Parts: sequence; structure tokens; C-alpha cells
Amino acid sequence: MKKIISLIILTLIIATLNGCKIGAEEARKTSSLVRFRVHTEYDFKKIGDEISELNKLIGDEPNNAENYYKRGMANFKLTKHLEALNDFNRAIELSPQYVDAYIDRGWLKLRFMNKEDSVNDFNKAISLDPDNATAYCARGMAQAELQNYVGSIGMNDLNKAIELDPLDADNYYCRGRIKKMQKNYNEAIADFTKVIELDSKHANSYLDRGLSRRYIQDNEGGCEDLKMAAKIGGKSFDQTDLCNIPM
Repeated sequence: MKKIISLIILTLIIATLNGCKIGAEEARKTSSLVRFRVHTEYDFKKIGDEISELNKLIGDEPNNAENYYKRGMANFKLTKHLEALNDFNRAIELSPQYVDAYIDRGWLKLRFMNKEDSVNDFNKAISLDPDNATAYCARGMAQAELQNYVGSIGMNDLNKAIELDPLDADNYYCRGRIKKMQKNYNEAIADFTKVIELDSKHANSYLDRGLSRRYIQDNEGGCEDLKMAAKIGGKSFDQTDLCNIPM
């Protein structure tokens, strides 16, 4: 009888752990990738409706980590940073192996709260999933920012992200951003060009490639990119007025 009870308990534990992993995988599939890729302006009404629906789901299933994670992502888009942090915290509390929740909580901290503490979340994500390219990409960005883009700090992580997922445009974008900040404009342009090859609607890369081209006196090419960024991304990406300002 004791053996049967032990087997039942073991089965429940395995099912719980698998549930955590499945939840994280589902979240990754439905993630809007707000970390690096912003192509268009958000539909705030749609996001508000999504939060209302998630509120109902959380009321019905208060221990479902994935719903808290999704609501955290939605609050992030609405710039409700404290609410997003609380949701990510709750998702992690309910599912301590929730890799994406650590990554997005770290990104929230990096962008708006505590840059130093963000690295701890990225470290945790990598310890749980050593092959997660997004975690390396985010940690590389954080390390570079913390060092004011001086030296090669963070570049190893960015190279690792590309090695793990060479078809993810965001990994090249991260590295290009760091190179641009380090004024390695030609190398940055090469990374942004690779992004655009992989994702022709990556407004951020058109914008940053356009600015980088202007820095190397390629005003014509730079303006073409700036116009494309505005066309894809809308008003928030429109820096075409710079075309009238000689470098």
C-alpha cells in the first residue's frame, strides 16, 4: 500500500513539473516579443479587452501561472510597469521554473527599474534553460548597458544567442544595437541588414541602420531606411526630418 501511495505522489510531482514546462512553452509561442521587436503601435483597446479576459480567467483559476504571465505582458505594453512586475512575480511564485517569466521580468527591470537586478533574472533563466537564445541576448544587452557600452562586455552572450538561434532576427538586432552604441557603425549595419533579410518588417532595424548609415556619411541610404522605418512602424518611428539635416 505504501508503495502505491508513493507511486501516486511521484506521478503527481512529475505531472506538476511537466505542467510548468508546458506553460512556459505555450507562453513562448504566444509571446508578442515586446523585448526587442516593435513593428507597429499597440492596439490599446484590444490589450484592455485581453486584460479583462485574463482577469476573469485568473478569478476562475487563481493558481494558473500562465495567465499571470500573459497579463504581465499585456500590462507591460500599457506601460503599467508595477502591475506587470506583480504579475511576473506571481507567475514565478506559482511556477518557479517559468523561464519566460524570468526573462520578461528581467527585461522590465532593465528598461524601467533596476538594471543590476535584471541580470539576476537572466542568469536564472539561463540556469533553467541553457539553450535559451533570448535569455543570452537580454543578458548581453544588460551587461553592455551596465558597462556604458565600453569594451566587449556582453558581446559573448550576444554571439552565443546567434549561435543558438541563427534564424532569430532579434538576436542580430541586439548585437547591432550594441555595436551602434559603440560607434562600430559598419559592423552594426551588417547586423541590421541581416535582421532585415530575416524579417523585412523589422522597423527598429531600418531605423537604426538608417541612423548608422548617416553616421558614415551615407545620407541617401540612410534616408531610404528612415523612410522605410516610418512606413512600417508609424509615427513613433518617423525620423525622416533628419533627411533635411546634413551630417
